[in-house]
Amino acid sequence: QHPLMSDLIYYPAKKGDDEPENILKIVKEWRRSQGLPLFKDSE
Repeated sequence: QHPLMSDLIYYPAKKGDDEPENILKIVKEWRRSQGLPLFKDSE
């Protein structure tokens, strides 16, 4: 599952969103908003 309903290839909307920590943040925010579980070691 991906926030933009795409593959694991990620094309950021904004400069800087292609950094690993920002990609993880975006995915976590989307999963929270959808009521989906996060990663095992996440809050």
